[in-house]
Amino acid sequence: MTTTRLDLTRDQILTFRRVVNAIDGRLRPGPTSLRRAAWAGLQDSMPRAAVLSIHARVQGTGPDTWEDRSLVQLWGPRFSAYVVPARDRAVFSLGRLADGARQRRVAEDLAARLHAFLDGRTMTYGEAGAGLGVHPNRLRYAAPTGRVLIRWDGARQPGSRRVAAAARRGLRASSPRAAFRFARRRTPCGRETECLHPASCSSARAR
Repeated sequence: MTTTRLDLTRDQILTFRRVVNAIDGRLRPGPTSLRRAAWAGLQDSMPRAAVLSIHARVQGTGPDTWEDRSLVQLWGPRFSAYVVPARDRAVFSLGRLADGARQRRVAEDLAARLHAFLDGRTMTYGEAGAGLGVHPNRLRYAAPTGRVLIRWDGARQPGSRRVAAAARRGLRASSPRAAFRFARRRTPCGRETECLHPASCSSARAR
């Protein structure tokens, strides 16, 4: 049996990947575009990473676009947090349900217990785990049943005082502390960029 060799250039491969991943041109806002953007699932283990992925693909994306009714969040492959199309929920949940009877029984039993315990309520997975008497991470094993949706804001959420302290350190290290620290400079290609420390930049000119 002979096969024909397919010769592809680097540009052809990159173009194909841009098209199928919807990053060759940003789509118009709307459920159809959001579904296409999340067609293969968008990782959100680092909270709101999915928003950046949507922003690269869909016009008019805002901080809360990931909460659109056409999208849901669940524990997907490798039990990582994913934002997926609501219509395709089964693909990312039931499609991962184990074939083995024992693993399937564990998932279905855990999902049933969780459903009964929540009784329509919403709570942190730590609270839910404590209520069921299991480690919170074990709840992820119920995800392939398709009965568990999440809102992932990170495993550990520091208090506001600690966040403020970290933010102040970050601003001091990477941002200007006064207006005079800003300047405009021209790069060799002629583009203007912001320069944080014009005194140490020979091409800077303050405005």
